[in-house]
Amino acid sequence: MNRFNNRLKYGAIGETIVKDWLISKGYTAYLAEGNNAHPFDMLVARDKKAFTIVEVKTQCKSKYKPDIGINYSVYQDYLQAQKQLGMKVFIVFVDWSQGCAYGGFIDTLNTPAQHRKRSGDTINYPCKMDHSNKYGDIFERWYFYQPSMKVLFKLTEQQIKQLKAGCKTEYNYENQRKK
Repeated sequence: MNRFNNRLKYGAIGETIVKDWLISKGYTAYLAEGNNAHPFDMLVARDKKAFTIVEVKTQCKSKYKPDIGINYSVYQDYLQAQKQLGMKVFIVFVDWSQGCAYGGFIDTLNTPAQHRKRSGDTINYPCKMDHSNKYGDIFERWYFYQPSMKVLFKLTEQQIKQLKAGCKTEYNYENQRKK
């Protein structure tokens, strides 16, 4: 199985966890079908009047900074979808290293915040940065300040175990996991 299919399979775990949580909160969830890339993960509604685009990111926060990022071109797609469709985009980060899911509406996630590094330098969020992975791919990512995000729900130990087993990172997140 190639990297793309592995990521889709791993992402589907987070999408199922979020779908089940949304349904438990009284939402109706309309999911993308198929095992291929899709413009967004699901539409949800609590009534027949207001729909929200929900995008699920099954990933851990950054290793050394208090942020979490998404592909910049995907971020631009979300902004365009909000504008064209007139629906808000809600991003949920399913993060086994933190033992929870957190997130918010994209407009709220874009609220400015600052982080002072040990060196004294300041990072202003949200921000766009180049990112490279272990395969040498370089791409732009849009980073949000993770501590300002709302915790939506705690993950069960079974969910954490399932997510951890599917995670392909080489970084050991056990030491940063909140108990």
